Formats: sequence, structure tokens, C-alpha cells
Amino acid sequence: MEFINKPMEKTRIVNALRKAMENIDAERLKRKNELLIKEKLETVVPIIESGLIHNILRSISGRISRITVPFWGLRSSMLI
Repeated sequence: MEFINKPMEKTRIVNALRKAMENIDAERLKRKNELLIKEKLETVVPIIESGLIHNILRSISGRISRITVPFWGLRSSMLI
């Protein structure tokens, strides 16, 4: 931030305003990009969570069937 004291020069005022406008534009662009990233994450995260849960359940069910088949004396063809 730049302070402008009296007496003021026109070029100095214009330069200060131009710099302030550039800072505002840069901040707007930053916020726009952050919002875009948030929106993409809101779309992708549930898909990733679903895939992770599916893989965990598939892994657990595979371990359970390997344990229960020999224990109960069942063949894998008899399992649903």
C-alpha cells in the first residue's frame, strides 16, 4: 500500500491507483482459481471415497471367504 501526501503529482496518483487495481485483479484471480479447485475437489472426493470404500470391502470380503471356506468345509463353488 502506498500513501500519497500533499502536494500530489498526477503521475504518482495514477501509478498508485494502477498498482492498487493490479493487486485487486491478482486477488480476484487467486480467489477464482481457489474456487475452481474447491469445486473440482467437491466432485472428485466422493468418487475417490467410494472407490476406497469399495476396495476395502472387497479386500475384507476376500479375507473372510478365505477364512470361512476351510473352517466350514465349504467349496468356493458353494459360496454366493
